Amino acid sequence: MQAPGLRALTPAGDTQVVQPADSIAAAVERAGPGSQIIVEPGEYRERLFLKNGIRLASRVPRAATIRLPSSASDADSMPAVVADGVSSAEFTGFRIVGDAATSLGVGIGVTGGDLSVIDVEIVGATRAAVDFGEGSTATLLGSEIHDNPGAAMFIRAGANPRITNNVFTRNGMSERAPGSFVVEPGGRPGFERNVFVGVSPDVFAALDEAGRLAVNKLNWFLPLREPAPPRRSTGGGRQDTP
Repeated sequence: MQAPGLRALTPAGDTQVVQPADSIAAAVERAGPGSQIIVEPGEYRERLFLKNGIRLASRVPRAATIRLPSSASDADSMPAVVADGVSSAEFTGFRIVGDAATSLGVGIGVTGGDLSVIDVEIVGATRAAVDFGEGSTATLLGSEIHDNPGAAMFIRAGANPRITNNVFTRNGMSERAPGSFVVEPGGRPGFERNVFVGVSPDVFAALDEAGRLAVNKLNWFLPLREPAPPRRSTGGGRQDTP
């Protein structure tokens, strides 16, 4: 018999489907290890605390958007998605957004564990899009991290994340940002097949010599190119291409 006040966990292998009127956090609370949660397109205003062995996925990639609740303040330092000691879990296909109407300090915060973050987009974080804390061996794969006033990521001492096949553009643009990438002494990230737009390899000066050589060899660094303004017509009628 289930104890009063406790919700039954979904059995391993089961799938929950979350609609825009539902709560993702409530589905995570019900989910048992080995189960998955599929989220339908829409906007979800909540903070998520991930759990061991759960696969949380947007059914349509980048079509489910997570924003903090409207009550969140600029001083709120807790991430929108929290993974504290989580293992064998996956978070895939979401957008995490902050803007003038909805504050976002940190998009995803990982401490310990081996969370896999796949095909996400994070924009508008004022402190960091992703914060890899001590003991983190998380993976960030196939994601787009762009237009964050704060850093693209913090990599704390003792963190060893794998960061591969991502695109980073226009991060750390705020005057208060410590940089576009912040690697603490003792942080040992692995960067492979990423595209860094408008970023110099010098931002990884905190890495040891082997780490700096690997970053230069295994990734691409491209200049930031602003879009060209549209051509203005100088007269009416058809203009033939020479």
